[in-house]
Amino acid sequence: MRIVGILALLLSSFFVSGQVLHWKTEPEGHYRGAYQWEHSLQFIDAEIYREGDALMIRSRIPEWTDYGFLESEMQRDSVGLYTFNTYWGKTTARFDSVYREWIGHVDYDLSRLDFHMKAVVRPGKNNPVEKTDWTINRGEVQLNGELWVPASTEPLPLAILIHGRGCGDRSGFIGKAEALSKQGIAVFMYDKRGTGQSTGDCALAVHDELVADAVAVFDTLTSQEAFTPGRSGFIGYSAGGWISPAASAKCNPKPGFLITVVGPATSVKGQQLDGARAFGKVYGYSQADSLAIERYTNLTFETRNPSKTYKEMRRLLDEGQGKSWLNWLEDTDIPSSPEAISELWVQRFSYDPGPDLQSLQIPVLSLLGGSDPVVPWETNSARFMEVMANNPYARCVIMPKASHGMEHGDRQVELDIDLWFKPSYYKFDRVAPGVYEEIIDFIHKKTATGVQ
Repeated sequence: MRIVGILALLLSSFFVSGQVLHWKTEPEGHYRGAYQWEHSLQFIDAEIYREGDALMIRSRIPEWTDYGFLESEMQRDSVGLYTFNTYWGKTTARFDSVYREWIGHVDYDLSRLDFHMKAVVRPGKNNPVEKTDWTINRGEVQLNGELWVPASTEPLPLAILIHGRGCGDRSGFIGKAEALSKQGIAVFMYDKRGTGQSTGDCALAVHDELVADAVAVFDTLTSQEAFTPGRSGFIGYSAGGWISPAASAKCNPKPGFLITVVGPATSVKGQQLDGARAFGKVYGYSQADSLAIERYTNLTFETRNPSKTYKEMRRLLDEGQGKSWLNWLEDTDIPSSPEAISELWVQRFSYDPGPDLQSLQIPVLSLLGGSDPVVPWETNSARFMEVMANNPYARCVIMPKASHGMEHGDRQVELDIDLWFKPSYYKFDRVAPGVYEEIIDFIHKKTATGVQ
């Protein structure tokens, strides 16, 4: 089986709609790694795939430009060790199915080379990218951003990136834009109102204003000949997962797709309460602290009797000094006066995405982190599938062990191998494998099929 066949197989496994899926634990995929010997590295690229019942590896050493790919069957023994051939010889390795990394060694001559590979996004065409500055007028507010368009003779899909909570400019999206544009996806990222080169007041912005900003960006870009609404859509990150469904529902015509990354499917209040409880479990809050953070969170949504509400909030904050539950709060969760309660972030952005999600009959992808205490996957995946029950193009995927930043963090990992000892390796922090594969394949599949 060659690469075209491999890609078709992977795509067919990625797009199962109407299900909550945990990211695959099978070894198939694209990998990049290195041999290591006496402080020196030599890199290796590999594709692992199925050919009938056999697991196969097709590897090459990029530095060896005069050599092609070497194909080998991968044999797995009773304790979970794999053996296969590479250019340096017989390799023995273990597969970490959670973090999708291979750890092993190669017996070469009288030496022993260490071997390590990680699952990565399959290389795209990596065409040159044209970057242009854009200004979008929104009455008294001007939104400034960048449009990245990879060179192509075919129409391109367009992804509009939507910020999460806080006052962030486009700089936080540079890495995401690079990853997507290398895969043939045009990207627009902009400074949130009141940040970077955009005008307005971010500190006092409300939900409906940011939604209207996103709609204006979509309308402006899709009025250009290069982009059509059916090939364009939003990717909302974290709290951007509340802005992007509302914007998608208001766009006319509708976007071609919607993706939320660690974006809640619950209401703002539901998410704040779920997150507070999850934080309590992760960090071992006492029962008293758990009750305090839940009570405080409920008070942030209170609209009656601000003087009484503020007095109780101050009491809880004073009693909580030095306690870990205060780490859950953002600065914009703490009012400076009774009058400032109405200006808290949760009140300015109070919203339930359920009705808007339910109204959408477009492809919608929700990516959630399996170890995210901010947007817990259990409640959010259940709500997502509930409100998307009549949308055959809805997909929800849980990334194992991923945090709210969709990262895994540095850690020493013990491998579940049936030996008299537990082998381990050091895993560096990185974005969870599968995040960009899901986003890229979802967008390309949608734009290839033209689902509406």
